[in-house]
Amino acid sequence: MRACVTALLLCLTTLSLADNGKISYQEFERIPVHIDAPVVNDMVQDTTGLVWLCTNKGLYAYDGFTVYPCNGPGYDKLVQIQCAALSGDMLWLGTDRGMLLYDIRKGEYASNALTEYLDGVVRSICCFKGKVYSGYHSGIVCYDTEDGEISDIKVTDYRGHNLGVYTVKEMDGELYFGTFDGLYLLEGKEVKKLNGSQRDVFVYSMCYDSRRECIWLGTQKGLWRYSRPDSVLTAVGKIRHQVINDILFDRDSNLVIGSDAGLYVYDRTSMRHLEHDSRDRLSLSDNDIESLMADRDGNTWLGTHDGVSVAKCWSMAEFVPLSSFTGSGKGLSISTMIPPDSRHGLWCGGSNGMAYLSPDGGESRIFDIYDKRYPLPHNR
Repeated sequence: MRACVTALLLCLTTLSLADNGKISYQEFERIPVHIDAPVVNDMVQDTTGLVWLCTNKGLYAYDGFTVYPCNGPGYDKLVQIQCAALSGDMLWLGTDRGMLLYDIRKGEYASNALTEYLDGVVRSICCFKGKVYSGYHSGIVCYDTEDGEISDIKVTDYRGHNLGVYTVKEMDGELYFGTFDGLYLLEGKEVKKLNGSQRDVFVYSMCYDSRRECIWLGTQKGLWRYSRPDSVLTAVGKIRHQVINDILFDRDSNLVIGSDAGLYVYDRTSMRHLEHDSRDRLSLSDNDIESLMADRDGNTWLGTHDGVSVAKCWSMAEFVPLSSFTGSGKGLSISTMIPPDSRHGLWCGGSNGMAYLSPDGGESRIFDIYDKRYPLPHNR
C-alpha cells in the first residue's frame, strides 16, 4: 500500500519528471497570463516551485493552477518588467523605469539603495558572488549586497563610447556581458572585448556549452558561436536572419533557441523549427519568443507574446483510482497535497473536501461537510 501512495503522488504531480522520457516539443501546454499582459519577457522559478512571470504590464505569479498579479501600491501594472533574478527571498526586477525589489515571502515590494539609484531601462540582472549586476543603457551597475556599495562598470567600444548592456550572465565561474558591439568579459575590474575588431554583433542572449568549450550567442543576426580555446566568433549558417532572444540547454542536452520567428531545437545533429499553428491548440501560443526557462522538473517554459507555452517531459507511470484507497465512490478534485507524514500517509485537498490516504492497509477516507464523524466547516 505504501508503494501505491507513492505512485499516486507521482501521478498527481502536474509537471513531473520522467526518468527516461524526452521532450518532444510536438505539444505545448498554454498558460495565458492576462489580456493586458500577454508578453512574457522573463521567467524565474523559486524554491517552492512558484513561477514568477515578468510581463509588459507588471509582475505575475503562477502556482500551477492560477496566474495572479503582484502589483502593489506605487507599482502599477503599467510598468514593463524586462528581466528578473532571484537571490534568497528577494526578487530583483529590471523594468523600463529602473529597478524594483520584491520580497516573495512577504508578498510586498521593498526599496534599497539600488532601486533608488537606477532610473533607466534595465535589460538584464545577474546575482554573482554576493553582488547584483544590472545591465542598462550606459553599461553595468554593480551593487554589493553586503555593504550596500554601488559602483559603475563602463563597457566601451573602440571609440571609447559607452555601450548598452543587454545581457549579463555568469558562465563557468566568469561574468560575461552581451552588447550591441559583441561579447565582453569582466576580468577583475577590467572589461575585455572577446570578439576582437569584429563589430555590429548585437548580443541578446548567451549560453555556455561545456562539451564544445564554446559560448552560443543569440544575436540580432541569428545564432553565433564563440570558441573559447581559439577566441574565434563564427555565425551558424542554419539560423542567420532571425532575432534570437534567448538560448538554453534543456534536460536532454538539446540547444533550445527562442526567436522572433518561432522555436528552434538543435540536437547536435539536426535543427528543428517549430511554429504557431492557429489550427492546433497544442502548438506554440505565439511565434515571437522572448524568454526560455528550464524548471526544476526538466520542463521547458517559453515566454511568448501571447502568454506561456510549456513543453513537458512527463508521463504517468500508473493510474491509481482514489476508490482503491477509500473504498468509496466519492470523487475528489485534488488541487493540493501535503508530503507524506511521519506515518507515511498522504493528505490531499481539493474543491469538494479532503482525503487521507493511509499506507500499509490502514484506514483511508474522504472528509467533507457531509461527513458525520469528521465534518468540515466547508469543502474548499
